[in-house]
Amino acid sequence: PPLTLPLMTLSIAISLFSSFARPKPSNEWGQTIVEQLSFVSHADYLLSDGDPAASLKRGELWRIVTPIFLHMSMLHLAMNMFVLISFGRMVERWVGTPRFALFVLLLAVGPNLLQGLAPAWMQGSPLFGGISGVLYGLFGYVWVRSSLNPNLGVSIPFPIVLIFVGMIVVGLSGAIPNWPYAELCHLGGLLIGCAVAFASEQKR
Repeated sequence: PPLTLPLMTLSIAISLFSSFARPKPSNEWGQTIVEQLSFVSHADYLLSDGDPAASLKRGELWRIVTPIFLHMSMLHLAMNMFVLISFGRMVERWVGTPRFALFVLLLAVGPNLLQGLAPAWMQGSPLFGGISGVLYGLFGYVWVRSSLNPNLGVSIPFPIVLIFVGMIVVGLSGAIPNWPYAELCHLGGLLIGCAVAFASEQKR
């Protein structure tokens, strides 16, 4: 599908060029990529005494979307690309590329703002990256639509649902110290995806 492939290509290229958001001092391109695509730039974050919205207040609104292209490890990237190709092409074919583009934009903006601006006691942090908020939205969309409309001929096995939802529960519970995933981003994406799917089926 026309948009799913570019999303994959950008995610892979940006993650590799940025050395998975940990570029060495000699990697000037990588440092520029991370500084410009993160939710908040390192310089703004330090100068503002830890204000997560510091770069947004400077008018750099692209940052509410661009963190989806930054992945923190090869495993992180590989897992996300597998889920993207599984759910992305399915949803893009269901709704068409223009609507899919708007949906992806919504699934990037909403979860990124939630993760980036929420206080630390809610496990919010502007220091995150990855397209998994979008992926949780696509998963939620497919899950709810396929449950409400068996004629789609798609079903998500319960163990898969358990893994997706269970990760959010475990992460937000604080049961595992230093949990490395942005679960507010995942939760935001899941809720948006489920809501859009429910609204879509109500219109049928």
